[in-house]
Amino acid sequence: MSRQTWLIGDTHFYHGRLTEYCGRPKNFTDEILGRWQEAVSQDDLIYHLGDVIFKHDGDLESVLEILPGIKVLIKGNHDKKPYQWYLERGFAAVCDYIVVDCRTRMRGTFMKYRKILLSHKPMNIPEGVDVNIHGHFHNSLLERWEKELVANLTENHYLFALENVGYRPILLSRAIEDNLVLKSIKNEGKKGSL
Repeated sequence: MSRQTWLIGDTHFYHGRLTEYCGRPKNFTDEILGRWQEAVSQDDLIYHLGDVIFKHDGDLESVLEILPGIKVLIKGNHDKKPYQWYLERGFAAVCDYIVVDCRTRMRGTFMKYRKILLSHKPMNIPEGVDVNIHGHFHNSLLERWEKELVANLTENHYLFALENVGYRPILLSRAIEDNLVLKSIKNEGKKGSL
């Protein structure tokens, strides 16, 4: 079987307040861990869109040890430790953002978009890049989104919200085509868009 490429983000492992903020179930950490283990193979690549763990930094290494895949962290606003700290605990690479060149074939056709910018918060999309898939906003209402970030959203920004995909990783190759990430500006004023 060939290597697959996955997305996940805003796991916030052990952040109990997300049951209030985002309506997550009390056992959301266990749900995420179990669904990651079910979906991802050891040789698969998984991009984490940031905010990996919250106030339980000492548990990160043991969490990453049980999760399959080659893990790349795209740092989020809650990922405050130095890059080396995350590398020493199990990430293969750590960055602020990454542009993925998607030249893979799916079902006999090329993916709709070739160059995808992956980031935690939405970013300005550079020339030559098709779309930006980002996290950060969860399933919250537009009123809670930072105004300076909302002002820069375009039709080419897509929100990955873990709450909207059943607390599981999703295939990068199917994220946009299967509406697993939604246009960020269409989410305005909605909660739990899927």
